[in-house]
Amino acid sequence: CAPEELVRAFDRAALALPLAERRKMFGYPSLFTNGQMFAGLFQDRMMLRLSEADRAVRERVSGPRTGRLGVPRALSASALSDSLVNSRPAS
Repeated sequence: CAPEELVRAFDRAALALPLAERRKMFGYPSLFTNGQMFAGLFQDRMMLRLSEADRAVRERVSGPRTGRLGVPRALSASALSDSLVNSRPAS
């Protein structure tokens, strides 16, 4: 299960996204829009689904990867909220 502090930060950030549907994926909190998951917790990390534009930038910087981004564990609760609120669900 995810650390309580991370779950609380995720829940606070989710409040800023009223169109997102909160539900669980593999027992962890996740956010969905139009039936697609775009953010979620797994163990002690948060994963974000990247847009095509953000994915292209990431590939230029660090090479080909999946369309998801793992947010570092050391991220503070406020930075976590900013990351989630500023992320755009991929279409």
